[in-house]
Amino acid sequence: MSKKELLEKFGRILIKDVRDEVLEKNDLIASGQMGGKENQEIYEKIRDLDEKEKEFIRQFAKQAIDSTIHHFLWMIEQNEEYDLVKYNKDKSETISLRDTSDGLCGELYTEEGWIERFSKYPPSIK
Repeated sequence: MSKKELLEKFGRILIKDVRDEVLEKNDLIASGQMGGKENQEIYEKIRDLDEKEKEFIRQFAKQAIDSTIHHFLWMIEQNEEYDLVKYNKDKSETISLRDTSDGLCGELYTEEGWIERFSKYPPSIK
């Protein structure tokens, strides 16, 4: 697997298995389709809001999730003691995700970014 392919695979997994999963769970909670006491309490508070208020909450949550992912990637980028690496099968070589990109958090945005290409939810920032 090339470094570019590794970076793309990581981006796709991060967006689909982290960002989209959380956004989908939030939608299910807000619609009352996800059980649990804490979820029911949230649903009851959201249920009576008008559509404009509900949309504001969705956008706020999306922004918070995107910002968290951005800052996590920024932390990996800026701190030499932390990295995300891929080992080959015999563990004789590693590939640094930090070194495959000129800016991990920048991979999220733009028309060619991970969110635009891999997410079923539009980006919070255009």
